[in-house]
Amino acid sequence: MLQRHFTHWARTLLSVAGAYVLCLAPSIAQEDTAKQVIQLLNQQQTQQAYRLALSELSQLEGDPEFDFALGLAASEVEDWHTAAFAFERVLFANPSSTQARFALANAYFHMGNIEAARQELLILQQGRLDDDLDSAVNDYLGAIDTRLATQRDRWQHALQLSVGSDSNPNSGINDSTIILPDFGQVLLFESSQKFSSSYSDLIIGTQYVRPLDQRSSWTASASIHHTGFSDDLALDRTTGRIALNYSTDLESFNWHIGGFYRPMWLDGDSYLSITGILTGVSRPINSHTAIGADVTVAQERYKQTDALDKDIAMLSVFAEYQRDSSLHRAQLFASVDEGKVNISDVVSREIVCVGYEWQRNVDTSWLSRLYVDVLQADYDNINPIFQAPRDDTFLRLGWHLRYQLSRKWQALGELNYVSNDSDIALYDYQRSRVWIGVRYEF
Repeated sequence: MLQRHFTHWARTLLSVAGAYVLCLAPSIAQEDTAKQVIQLLNQQQTQQAYRLALSELSQLEGDPEFDFALGLAASEVEDWHTAAFAFERVLFANPSSTQARFALANAYFHMGNIEAARQELLILQQGRLDDDLDSAVNDYLGAIDTRLATQRDRWQHALQLSVGSDSNPNSGINDSTIILPDFGQVLLFESSQKFSSSYSDLIIGTQYVRPLDQRSSWTASASIHHTGFSDDLALDRTTGRIALNYSTDLESFNWHIGGFYRPMWLDGDSYLSITGILTGVSRPINSHTAIGADVTVAQERYKQTDALDKDIAMLSVFAEYQRDSSLHRAQLFASVDEGKVNISDVVSREIVCVGYEWQRNVDTSWLSRLYVDVLQADYDNINPIFQAPRDDTFLRLGWHLRYQLSRKWQALGELNYVSNDSDIALYDYQRSRVWIGVRYEF
């Protein structure tokens, strides 16, 4: 939001740039070059303006009118270092220029030097400004002070309560019997058949962030998520998560690495735990587009049996495009699960998944998110019980809606549907959930 505000105000300088250039009484050659750059910018020929300014840099560097035009051209193509140097030279020659100082604050901000941008705005605030610029400077100073506060050590907490309905909490099948090759028709337990149940959710989370500098930080987080069902056949489940992550900006990309531990309990009994590490990079392509990749290595271990234990290696890549109030994100991941039991291995598999998410801020209060994922899982071995190979196709669709009640309170709701189409009937199911809730962040 701040970047869009700064960019908007920087571009308004073009409307007064011609007058600014003339008021400095430049030489004819300097005036011609500066005016040509400004004219090209007004005609939205930003690359041509930038190239023209750079071609004259060695001859005209140090002339305020030229440096001002160069700074504007560099800002338009997001060459913030060139822009900052240019505006600094303008202010050295003409310290009273509010246009150049505001543009310099803009360049500092985009370079990530928030404190330097703040200092330039404070200098502007001390002078005589027109009403619009004075209001903008005050708004930006308040926003920057908020941003700087987030660069200090801080705790963040969240509490979420929700209620909903689940059409198939145990992922059961529609039939009451299945056919086993060695036993014929077998009657399933009721808990393995499809039934519906209402439920309640409680999520408690906490996070500690410790910035090391403007580019790097450590984050430690912990959360607990409990789901309780009204039907006794449904298994109550509790999942936990503990994670530690390090993140840093390196030149034009961000790198992060971390570890996590995720235990799970069913009806109060320990069921499984997942321990792993992950690392990844992300990089902005331009002001609207970013790409990234993550690698995860994990171990999944079960409390009651080692027949389901497996090691997991996963690679995921994503691309996202954000403009105005909408975000589009596409993701592809591939995973290899390797079972730890050589005899009767039923868990080794290869997975490929593609996903898409569309998120839109309807206004300052409403956020809507639509998502779809399609996953293909190919199992390595013949299932020893069903004496058949197993391939699954998993589909997930969902719509999430959030309303910001106040700075700390949110109202939430979600509708989702999942379907697993399997070669083995026992794993063939459909499931839908709908829920509403509230969230408190502090």
